[in-house]
Amino acid sequence: MSLDENKGLVRRFFMAMGQGDRQGLMAMLAEDARWVIPQAAPAHAGTHVGRMKIVDIMLGSMPKMFMPGTTRMEIHAMIADGDYVVVPARVRATTPQARQYDNEYVFIFRIADGLVRELHEHLDTRYAASFFVFD
Repeated sequence: MSLDENKGLVRRFFMAMGQGDRQGLMAMLAEDARWVIPQAAPAHAGTHVGRMKIVDIMLGSMPKMFMPGTTRMEIHAMIADGDYVVVPARVRATTPQARQYDNEYVFIFRIADGLVRELHEHLDTRYAASFFVFD
């Protein structure tokens, strides 16, 4: 795929996430895809393998963390090089307790054969850990 096609896949991935489109996400992830979240993250830290597991976590956690329809992502840039697309972004949302979440992220996608093979999610883990309190 070309660099523009890789960027297009990433845009569609974010749109599917925002819409809770399970089938769309499944279609864009390789069967053995990996999602890597920093160890210091307050939720879902570690490496998750397999598209079904990844989509289950992504879509299953969103309603618990944020009110439906309140999540907004401001993409600062989309940088493509080879199989990689890097996306610095700001994510804002409202929690079920009406608190305003506002954090900076960097997403690193590795794409091969038209599918997301790997996604590394980097965020301000200190802010997220102090913001979210999980039982």
